[in-house]
Amino acid sequence: MFCNQCEQTPSGECKDIGVCGKAETIASLQDTIIFALKGIAAYRSHASQMGYTDSFVDATTHEALYMTLTNSNFTVEEHIEMAVKVGQSAVRIIEVLDEAHTSLLGIQQPIRVTRNDHETVLGLAPKVIDAVKEGKIKRFFVISGCDAPGNGEGYYRELAASLPPETIILTTSSGKFRYNDVEYGVVPGTNIPRYIELGQCNNSGSTVKIAKALAEAFECEINEMPISIVLSWFEQKAVAILLGLFSLGIQDIRIGPKPPEFISGGVLAVLQEAFNLKLIGTPQEGTDPMLELVKK
Repeated sequence: MFCNQCEQTPSGECKDIGVCGKAETIASLQDTIIFALKGIAAYRSHASQMGYTDSFVDATTHEALYMTLTNSNFTVEEHIEMAVKVGQSAVRIIEVLDEAHTSLLGIQQPIRVTRNDHETVLGLAPKVIDAVKEGKIKRFFVISGCDAPGNGEGYYRELAASLPPETIILTTSSGKFRYNDVEYGVVPGTNIPRYIELGQCNNSGSTVKIAKALAEAFECEINEMPISIVLSWFEQKAVAILLGLFSLGIQDIRIGPKPPEFISGGVLAVLQEAFNLKLIGTPQEGTDPMLELVKK
């Protein structure tokens, strides 16, 4: 445990249990919430510079900060509920920021050297749906997140390069620079590109909108879609994206290259039980189960 939140903290920090009575799991959940709020604040600041704000985002920020500051509520279930609500706030502010960008700057059109907007990609939806029904597309892989120095990031390149031609890769954020130099071509028998870049971390909502639209077209839940989500993280505020996905009920997400140090073993166990969160492990350990899903 590490907590130095309040004036009662002994020299160094509270290690085994807080002076206030706070246990490690609560301290970790509060850190996770605060780091997510930092990410939300960054997106909110960008949106407000363009004249866009959201009352739900602001109210949730106040409510979540109050919970972490008062040291009067040490209930794990209520902290998980708040984390999910913060995730809802993250999804909302990314939508607001996207609305600000597209309203002021327009919808980007895809060309060889730039990213796609979700509106542009959704224009491919009828072709994608037909290709899935015909068995030409067997699975979608969302490989996304922050880049960081070190060998662990090689996992994502190995995963992307190993995927069979009947798969499509959706990606955002800086982690794509580990594998965006590979020529992925198109899905055999179609003109649908196998590699679709949607921008940076603030464009993560585009991936969710595409998944939602496809799920609606197939009349199923997102978790029932043939989608694997593999995320990399570097900055603490990236946890806002993860909580956002949890708030949508999305499960079976893989994260790496290693678990965040600020998430305690107790919190990780809770997230694994509630959302089936997985760690990537070695490339083979992580890719083999996902590739098996493609064969089904």
